[in-house]
Amino acid sequence: MLSPVSQVEKNSSVSVVTQEDKDRLRMKFGSKRQQRSLENYRRLHTDTDALKDKLRAVIGSMPVEEDCLQPVVTTSDTGYLPPINRAAATVDDVYNLYDIVSAEELASLKDQAMKILTEPQQNM
Repeated sequence: MLSPVSQVEKNSSVSVVTQEDKDRLRMKFGSKRQQRSLENYRRLHTDTDALKDKLRAVIGSMPVEEDCLQPVVTTSDTGYLPPINRAAATVDDVYNLYDIVSAEELASLKDQAMKILTEPQQNM
């Protein structure tokens, strides 16, 4: 199979045009609009690597208070949620039923459930 042959010698050095070269040409020969745009870009451009280094230095020098590392528990949430069993093996073991409903309420619900289950089925 034939392939195109380059006319440039393999030993010749081809210069790479960088963005900096393009910007230099734009400043010398570009329109006023291009020059203004390039000036604004250069003025507003920030070196992200230098900014990251400064940020790391500032963060590294900040003292960390131990009480800030503790989780914050608000009192409004603790009144609504029963204690959780974090070592539960099944979903049913996560919450204790008696922490949610008292024994008396559960007994009254059981009586109502038995009454409903023993009544004959009415037309639905």
